[in-house]
Amino acid sequence: DLERPKEALASVDNIKGGASPYGVMWADAIRVCANAVLDPAAAKRQLEGMTAREDDNEAALTQALLCLDRQDEAAAAYIRRLASPKRRDGAISAFRVVLPPPVMTARQKEMERRKQAVLARPDVRQALEPVGRALTLPLAGSYWGEY
Repeated sequence: DLERPKEALASVDNIKGGASPYGVMWADAIRVCANAVLDPAAAKRQLEGMTAREDDNEAALTQALLCLDRQDEAAAAYIRRLASPKRRDGAISAFRVVLPPPVMTARQKEMERRKQAVLARPDVRQALEPVGRALTLPLAGSYWGEY
């Protein structure tokens, strides 16, 4: 999130066909996050459509929930993902603590704060315990973040 929501919406609106359901979910997450700033009612409507397609891309849905600061729902999404052998790999990746980027926007910092608050919740930690563990690594993270 580079704090340019209008440009973000324009970029995803230029996607013309051919996107997989997984890719469509990432585009929808961008729409939710941009509209969280520009048009919260539109963001809420977009999120409702994403929840019906959660299996297409759980990480994108989790990011969208965090953009709207719906931490209880994001926690429930992590718990569901951790409980499922098919879905847990991506969820466990979110628990990897890496070096922060050298420069972060205020929005990126807020998103990271929200994600860490959800990951630190006792119910989410309890769901992680039987299937994985958090790791702190002195490495750079992914440029897209882990959700």
